[in-house]
Amino acid sequence: MNTVSRSVTALALVAVLLGFSSACSDPETAAGRSSGTGASAPPVPAIGDTARFLATTAAEEAVVGVLAYDHQDFDAAYTAAEHLLTERMATEIEKTRTTLRPMVRKQRASQDVRVVESGTITGQNDTIKVVLFIDQTVRRAGGSTNRQSATVVASMVHDHGDTWLVDELDTNASDASGIQDPEPGRAAAVDAAIELASAFTNLDHRTLDADTQAVLDLSTGTFHDQFKGSLPSMKKTVSTARSVFTSEVTVAALDKFTGEAPGDTATVLVATEGTVTNTNAPQGVDRDQRLLISLVNEDGEWLADDVTFVS
Repeated sequence: MNTVSRSVTALALVAVLLGFSSACSDPETAAGRSSGTGASAPPVPAIGDTARFLATTAAEEAVVGVLAYDHQDFDAAYTAAEHLLTERMATEIEKTRTTLRPMVRKQRASQDVRVVESGTITGQNDTIKVVLFIDQTVRRAGGSTNRQSATVVASMVHDHGDTWLVDELDTNASDASGIQDPEPGRAAAVDAAIELASAFTNLDHRTLDADTQAVLDLSTGTFHDQFKGSLPSMKKTVSTARSVFTSEVTVAALDKFTGEAPGDTATVLVATEGTVTNTNAPQGVDRDQRLLISLVNEDGEWLADDVTFVS
């Protein structure tokens, strides 16, 4: 998968705090929320890497097929992915598509969907929860284009013996927050990424020394050094603008994991929802972010060595 992202330094964060960075909004999708789930089940043995890969692949292909469309051939993408859906899910999606079809044709609209990043939250027995960062581009007659670039989708995928089938696509991915991977090593890496993301997206000009020190304490390597090196100019700019960035992590998922020994690495997808206030926007501006956080295990502690905004 080709990631469209930009490395984060303190200077890049200034753009967010001052409102110059394009916000990751909560965009409207074609299919919307398809279904929900109940309370999470108790911890169970971890699901292997092969199963995670197959489930994630099924979710990636399914989300493109369900959300993509073209007024000239409305059913093409969906038909190609329908075999990846459970019967219940296919029935539910078709109801939505029946309503959508005449509107798409009337507006001569099309929607392209691209999976930017994906990862797993957890699994229980024959079920894996997948999170996907996707980009959507809607085109309408007359050449108007609306790029919706910050959708976060949660998908529930079930093992049906010889294939993994999707039984849920949920654009309210925050419903999956608080769920932990049953494997302690993986869960520890995700927890570390969540802690870093929370520190990184909660900064106040009145407590900036403590706030930025929290980021430094949770980081290492190039990211740590770049962040530390650019703090003087960042603090001056943020203090002048009286910026306050408050945020919360809505969902996190593991993309890559090599192990839990010193020197091992992990990559975690993290989505946040927040608000920035400053002298130019005292009423506050939404700043929702999709982050890709790389971590390294240093003597049993997971520290972030790279952070990117996924755009």
